Amino acid sequence: MKLTLDQLNACVDGVLDVVEEDGGYFPRRFTREQRDAQYGPESGFYLRTFVLPGCKLDFTTDAAEMSFCLTRGTCKTSISSYAADLWQNGVLTHHLEKPLEGLADSPAGKILPDFEETVSLLPGTKRVELYLPRNVRLLIKAVSLSDGASFEPTVHRRRMLVFGDSITAACNALYPSLAYISLLSRHFDARTYNYAVGGEAYKAKCIVPGTYPEADLILVAYGTNGRKDPDKWKEGTLAFFEALNREFPGKPAYVILPIHRMGEETETDRLPLPEVRRLIRETCAKYPQITVLNGETYVPWDEAMYQDKVLHPNDAGMAHYAMNLIADLEKHLK
Repeated sequence: MKLTLDQLNACVDGVLDVVEEDGGYFPRRFTREQRDAQYGPESGFYLRTFVLPGCKLDFTTDAAEMSFCLTRGTCKTSISSYAADLWQNGVLTHHLEKPLEGLADSPAGKILPDFEETVSLLPGTKRVELYLPRNVRLLIKAVSLSDGASFEPTVHRRRMLVFGDSITAACNALYPSLAYISLLSRHFDARTYNYAVGGEAYKAKCIVPGTYPEADLILVAYGTNGRKDPDKWKEGTLAFFEALNREFPGKPAYVILPIHRMGEETETDRLPLPEVRRLIRETCAKYPQITVLNGETYVPWDEAMYQDKVLHPNDAGMAHYAMNLIADLEKHLK
């Protein structure tokens, strides 16, 4: 039983939708209008909109077996492998990892072979969550269940829009299901639309009017990038929150202050992070629907928590980030 385009759209999470493209199915985080409004087609930012942080298929089935094939991929990443994760009834049962070493290069990155797997599923009816690789561009060639199996897409309790930079885009997590945004979405049972792009900073162009699905809440996690030009950073921050307020008037929004950067106390060539955090708080105070969360405390100040030993959390750091963010949000979400 091969899942149809309609079935894929009914069970996909972390993206806007799934569309047919180049002989496969492309999980789409951004519309073309959003890409063109924010980034030039030749920019690295444009290419980053095609990767799939937090993207998963989420459904209930009684199938004994599942097969999937992901195809025609490219990749630019500092991680030495890419992976898919399979959860069943709330437990990680399969971590399916592929190496990136030795693959042919192209201007868009390493050219990936088909990622094809067949796995046995737990007996009886179970919830299945298949997390797709988060740091590569891939098309879904096929997802199949045992013939005659049941299929029921998961209906989530909440719908969440997320804006952020490389940490929210999970650029340095190996397990896609253990990125903080994945852990957060699962905990709060949220269908998530993830608009995070690595390297991004506050600016009005991050909000493209009239292009977003309905959601119950908004999460924002910028602040680290763009600090070498303090005036431009301040201008972009003001413009972003003005645009956010215009596009989502009265919608509950939670703004995460930048996490700790190893060595931030001695930075002299950019707007200091303590000042960044103060300015974000000051700017957000104008909007009653915005709650500011102290992300500085989310990841331990230990380089072992960071993949690059500076800023980007590894899987252990992501676990701390998610645990502390969830604790903060539980004070506000019922």
